[in-house]
Amino acid sequence: METFNEEKPNDKAFIVLKPKGPVSITGNFEVTLEDGTKLEKREKVSLCRCGMSQKLPFCDGSHKALAQ
Repeated sequence: METFNEEKPNDKAFIVLKPKGPVSITGNFEVTLEDGTKLEKREKVSLCRCGMSQKLPFCDGSHKALAQ
């Protein structure tokens, strides 16, 4: 399994599904919303999977309340 190395050129995107948490994406990618809106280019993002975030589509840690 290949791991992300900060020294490599960002020619790939690496996606990690965090257990009971967000989808974490690192590398060279672009996020496009359902309506076609392209979000600001980033090299790392955590996308909400629980639907509770106040910053959708981004994770704000709201899922942590589900674990209690």
